[in-house]
Amino acid sequence: MPLDQDDVVRLRDITTFGSKVAAIVAGVTREQFAADSKTLFATCYGIQVVGEAAWKLSASFKQSHPSIPWPLISSMRHRLVHDYGRTDETIIFQVATVHLPLLIKQVMDIIAAEASPP
Repeated sequence: MPLDQDDVVRLRDITTFGSKVAAIVAGVTREQFAADSKTLFATCYGIQVVGEAAWKLSASFKQSHPSIPWPLISSMRHRLVHDYGRTDETIIFQVATVHLPLLIKQVMDIIAAEASPP
């Protein structure tokens, strides 16, 4: 069954903003990341958009793809927005360099397999 078009828009937001974050942190060490406030802020914003898009995906879509940790993705967004004073730059860097590239691949695979052409 083809994906709901609202879900497709959200999935494309995840890949678009996730890819922007990947480009921002490409070749950056954790120490460089922590020392550069512009890179940190841009990365946080991209992760926030990814988390918001994940949060807005339909419940049926998220239930049909339980291997992706949707609640954790949304929780990261909520942490960055609402509990920003307690965010750990090391965790943000790990999300940006490890978890986000995996999510982008998973979402791209879903789009390729399930989305009807635009």
